[in-house]
Amino acid sequence: MVAIGKCKFLMADFVKQAISPDSFYRFELPSTKFGRLGWAKAGLCPFHADSRAGSFFINTESGAYCCFSCGAKGGDIIDFIRCPNNLCHRLWHKRTI
Repeated sequence: MVAIGKCKFLMADFVKQAISPDSFYRFELPSTKFGRLGWAKAGLCPFHADSRAGSFFINTESGAYCCFSCGAKGGDIIDFIRCPNNLCHRLWHKRTI
């Protein structure tokens, strides 16, 4: 029997292995101009009413993101999905199925 807490982490690890950060951000942020892998300017921050492009950055290798205007940041694509929607792991899982 697998503990529920452990199952959440296993599911998140599976998603991170199945979806590359580069592919994820190309889908989620279609207006972003992508160059080589690594940190890239991603345009307007999706976490606040941003009107000035240039403060939101994503890392297409690790999935990390950071907004220097509002302070939103996370370490991977799981954090990116959960942050704007305030979703717990269980609800996040239902959204991705």
